[in-house]
Amino acid sequence: MTEFGKLLKKVRIDCGELLYHMAKKLEVSSSFLSAVENGTKPVPLEWPQRIGKLYGLDEETIQKLTQAAEDTTKQVRIPLENASLEKRSLAMSFARRFDTMSQKEIDELLDYFTHNQERA
Repeated sequence: MTEFGKLLKKVRIDCGELLYHMAKKLEVSSSFLSAVENGTKPVPLEWPQRIGKLYGLDEETIQKLTQAAEDTTKQVRIPLENASLEKRSLAMSFARRFDTMSQKEIDELLDYFTHNQERA
């Protein structure tokens, strides 16, 4: 079980929710929700915020769910079909450089995106 699965199960149990009922609220099957809890299916990107709203979770818990969901990600898909040429070029450049980036470059990008995310 992933950390996200543990946190999700805790939210479900703390809210007195059966797996079936949480699955209905999330508009997925019980088997899919169980697979996400057990770490055999990927966490849908919108779930931390959606679960936070559905269950009235505090910001700290939502952040923990978000971080745990991100930690389970092994692959990222960026839809490029409607992206501009510049955005496609940026995504491809990043993908090509990903494995060879220095720690300094990583830190600078993380700082940039974290800082700008807080302003959004």
